[in-house]
Amino acid sequence: MRHALASKTRKLPAILERALNRSAGFKTVIVYCLGPAKGRPPCGHNASLNLSYLPDWDWRDISAHLKCTKCGTVGYVDTRVNWSEKIDFNRGIS
Repeated sequence: MRHALASKTRKLPAILERALNRSAGFKTVIVYCLGPAKGRPPCGHNASLNLSYLPDWDWRDISAHLKCTKCGTVGYVDTRVNWSEKIDFNRGIS
C-alpha cells in the first residue's frame, strides 16, 4: 500500500517537466495508448502530438483528457518526449 501511494505522488523527472512546459525546445510528444483496461491486451496505438495544440494545463490534467483515436479509451496513456527531435539516431546527439 505504501508503494502505491508513493507512485501517485511522484513528480516527473526534470527533463520531462521542462519538455512538457515547452521550454526545453521539444515541439512534440509521443503518446502511447495503454487501453483498453478491461482484461484485454493493450491497444498499443501511438501518435505524435504537437505541444502547441495543448492548453497550458498541468501535464497530468492534459493526459487525463487524451482520447485514443483507435480504441476510444480516454486518459489511459503513456507520454514520452520525442527524442528524435533532439537526437539523430544515425549520427548521435545534435
